[in-house]
Amino acid sequence: MIDIFQNIILGLFLIKLTWNLCIPISAYFQYRAWKLYGSAEPKNISMALIVEIALLMIMTMLATFTSSHIFALSPLQTFLSGVGAIAISLTLTLFIAYVLKKFRK
Repeated sequence: MIDIFQNIILGLFLIKLTWNLCIPISAYFQYRAWKLYGSAEPKNISMALIVEIALLMIMTMLATFTSSHIFALSPLQTFLSGVGAIAISLTLTLFIAYVLKKFRK
């Protein structure tokens, strides 16, 4: 039962990291449609960083209190891998936003 819960939390964490990458791309296309075609003013939804941190804490606690670890990682490795994934995700988000801004017409 705990393994299923761990997998669900891991899945939510990965979905949230993917969402970070979709935000600047969506913003670019909404901005273009607004400027070129006079569509609705661009709006984006960004969930707070607290969602990622909360999911990471839950994953780390589950790895600490259960004998089966996520991908056979220790609690410390789970935490450090999660922090690294968050950092990479946010860095890629900023990079994508920068590139899209540079090539905006």
